[in-house]
Amino acid sequence: MAEEQTTQFYFIRHAESEFNRKHMEEVNAQGHGLEKEHLIEEADHVKWNSELFDCSISELGKQQAKEANSEAKKLDISLVVVSPLRRALQTAQIIFEGHPSNPKILVQPLMREALCSSCDVPANISDLKQEFEGFDWSLLSEAQGTWYLSHIDNPEVAELDQDMEKQGLTYAQRQLKILEFIKARVSPDCETPTWRSRLDKAKANFRE
Repeated sequence: MAEEQTTQFYFIRHAESEFNRKHMEEVNAQGHGLEKEHLIEEADHVKWNSELFDCSISELGKQQAKEANSEAKKLDISLVVVSPLRRALQTAQIIFEGHPSNPKILVQPLMREALCSSCDVPANISDLKQEFEGFDWSLLSEAQGTWYLSHIDNPEVAELDQDMEKQGLTYAQRQLKILEFIKARVSPDCETPTWRSRLDKAKANFRE
């Protein structure tokens, strides 16, 4: 009997971003003696700050990624799939720098965050390509300009979709596409519901 082959997945959250840092600083600084609605108001001052569009990871975030680098080198990694957001790209760049397997880092737009805060507004693709030139950008086209398109299959739609209800449906559809993306790279015969349940379990464990 042939030995069963297994594929392992490692889910890594991006390191602390400048948005994370400033948001927490705002909450901590304003959190004493304020009513809940005022606290939310103060936090929103950071949440929609245009200076934090597609922001970098913080100094603490860089340290977190460097610490993860030594652990990542113990793992046999063949492929890294990463969101096109700068915080995720920087995290992957630092964690897998000098990795013995020299894994391909594939930028996958389906892995992007929902548009919930200023840090989720993306940079231009051509700028990102220059900054992370060693990554595989084959799934994105420079013709798209800003990569965050709610209609990802229609490059001609250039405006951001801020209709949260509609975006929620798009997000659910994106999750199904991610599962198909995973299935295609593991086994064409595996069932999507199986992968969905495993992925949901992994996400639940990650949150804990």
